[in-house]
Amino acid sequence: MARSDRKRLWGLALMVAVVPLVVACNAIIGLSDFEKTECSGGGKCGDAGPPPDAGLPDVQVDGDVPDARGANPVSWAAWSMPNYDGGSEFLPHPIDYDPLDTNRVEDTVTRLVWRTATLPAVPYGAARLACNTLDPKTGPWRLPKRIELVTLLDFSRKQFLIGPVFTGVKNVRVWTSSEYRVRDFVDLDPKKPSIITDAFWTVDFGTGLVDTLSTAGDPVASVLCVRAR
Repeated sequence: MARSDRKRLWGLALMVAVVPLVVACNAIIGLSDFEKTECSGGGKCGDAGPPPDAGLPDVQVDGDVPDARGANPVSWAAWSMPNYDGGSEFLPHPIDYDPLDTNRVEDTVTRLVWRTATLPAVPYGAARLACNTLDPKTGPWRLPKRIELVTLLDFSRKQFLIGPVFTGVKNVRVWTSSEYRVRDFVDLDPKKPSIITDAFWTVDFGTGLVDTLSTAGDPVASVLCVRAR
């Protein structure tokens, strides 16, 4: 047998031996579980990376249908992230709004439509209801997801970290519909159940702080409603 034929046979034998090992390794570490799927907003997820709200699931309430251009509870936003003016001319997707009337404005990057003013500060349950019952002819309105409300933060401003088109949004803390569940262990005994406290993410347009707020004791925060275009 010629030397070149022997090399080809050795190469084929090596490939046959290695391929099953690679497949087995992928199965062990879970690589075979990752597939490209369709995003909720209609665009391809591709290799975009982990969802912005990964590990921070949103609560779905009866009758609360995710918007196609919004942030789905089980996926991530299907739009580019707006950028505030950080002093560089190379920042893509600058923040920009198109006023629709005195009460509504459209984000030209995300295509989400926002109210230009917050509703009075209320507990979380009342906040969701306030949006769902607001202006049915121009709705449906809802509480924004955390990733949606964060797109309005504009750190290039020294006061009220939100665009001036939002005439009714000042130094306020605003509810989102993104839930954060905190486990409060009473003691170190693993056999005793833990107390689970419901908390939701909020955005403060006075400080820029994105933080959680427990609903225990019915604390209040302002409401800024959003809808798809």
